[in-house]
This record gives sequence, C-alpha cells and structure tokens, in this order.
Amino acid sequence: MTSLPYRTSGMDFSDGRRGGLGPDKDMYIGNGPTHLARNKTERRRLQGLMQKGQEVKKAVAPTNPKVLRLKERWDYWMVSGGARKLFMGVWIFLHLIVFAFGFMHYQLKDNLTVARGIFGYGFTIARTAALILHVDVAMILFPVCRNFISVLRRTSLNNFIPFDKNIEFHKLTGWSIAFFSAVHTIAHMFNFARLAIVTGKNTQERIILFLEANFLTGPGATGWVM
Repeated sequence: MTSLPYRTSGMDFSDGRRGGLGPDKDMYIGNGPTHLARNKTERRRLQGLMQKGQEVKKAVAPTNPKVLRLKERWDYWMVSGGARKLFMGVWIFLHLIVFAFGFMHYQLKDNLTVARGIFGYGFTIARTAALILHVDVAMILFPVCRNFISVLRRTSLNNFIPFDKNIEFHKLTGWSIAFFSAVHTIAHMFNFARLAIVTGKNTQERIILFLEANFLTGPGATGWVM
C-alpha cells in the first residue's frame, strides 16, 4: 500500500517540518496532516491565550471590599462613585445649615419683632429662602468656568470633588434656585395677604391693597420682574 504524498496548500502556515503535532490519528491521512490538524493546533493556542487572560483578570480584579482595611475600603468607595455622593451630601448639608441658621436669625432678631408680628412665619421663610438664593447664585457660574475647572482638576481637590460632573452640578444649582424662588414668592404673597387683612377695612379694600402690594410697591414689582 503506497502512502499519500504530503499535502500542502496556500493556507498551510506550517514551517514544512513534519511530525510536530504528535501521533494523533485524526491529524494525519497516511503521512500528511489535514485541515483538522491545523484547527486543533489553533484551538489549543486560543485556549492557552484564554487561560492567560483569565489569570490576568483575576490578578487585577478588586478584592472583596468586606475584607479590606478601613483606608482601602474608603479608597474603593471613592473610586466606585463615592466622591460624587460625598460632594452631593456636603452640598445638601450646606443648604440645610444656611436654612437653619437663617431661620433662627430672622426669627429671633430683636429689631424684626414688628415684621414678625404682622407677617408671622411668612416673613421668616421668605427671608431665609432669599438667603439660600444668595448662596446658589454665587455658586451657579463656577461649574461653567472651564479654565477655572481645568486648574482645579490638577489639584488634590479632584480626589473629592467630581469636576467632570460640573454641568450636572450647574443644572442642580439652577433647579435649587427655581425651587427657593418659588418658596420666596409664595411666602411674600402670604405676607401681602396678611398685610392687606390687617390694614384693610373691608373685602374690597383688602383686595386692592393686596394687588397694590404685589405690583405697585418696590419689593413686589421687582420680585415679579425677576
């Protein structure tokens, strides 16, 4: 029985040496290798690469945060979005502090006794909301100052403040301004109503006084314009 000649083709990428694949009977027909031999060789090579890739992935995978030390857990939390949560918590806490101290100031200040007697809590709420508006208006332009943000990114503050979320912070400050502007406006409308009730003698006169306070006085007219 004569052996078949060594089979080669344009798709044969071997170095021409025979016998490098072992004595697997599926890899030879007679004395020559088949396409099945090359497929098995390629499959073995790919399996080796996949195994190495899995080993590298395990090496760089983060350790379970439950077994980390306190500093490592803190660093892991900061990288996993903790910086954004921390900054938002500080921002909300700042608003609460300003509101609390502003409310106490306008509610306990001695030279505002007459205003509190006429308007009640509406006066205190309106002034406190205006105080928070001052804070928000002072901060709203900083997130859109690109050169200023670029400088701050190079400092250590970048580890705690998410400067890449500057547009989101700008929008959030805008929504805060809209909310406290509504609170301020509604509180002053209650104040004007209380003033009209105290000074008016009848319903018609109280309505006229309420409209005059809203649109003919300096605070009322400028408030509606803004």
